[in-house]
Amino acid sequence: MLTMVAKLKVLAGKEAEFEQAAREMVAYVKAAEPETLMYIFNRAAKDSRTFLFFERYSGPEALEVHQKSDQMAKLLTVAGPILDGAPEIEPYEELESKQ
Repeated sequence: MLTMVAKLKVLAGKEAEFEQAAREMVAYVKAAEPETLMYIFNRAAKDSRTFLFFERYSGPEALEVHQKSDQMAKLLTVAGPILDGAPEIEPYEELESKQ
């Protein structure tokens, strides 16, 4: 099991544009990535410009499929110019969970 956390901040006024592209990504993952076990899109409660993806994959191969998808390329095309700084992307090793 592999967990990824991606935190992104967008430029002021670009929140809706990013949110739409991210929601399309979530819909794609639900429909086309069975080995992506969890894919949760969040907005920070204290800053509407900050978003977080919490992702869980069956393994490295599933993450690679996700990263190389056409839909990810589309998301990056939209998000790249409207990000306020570099995204923070961290892999985690799951130690315990409640499911």
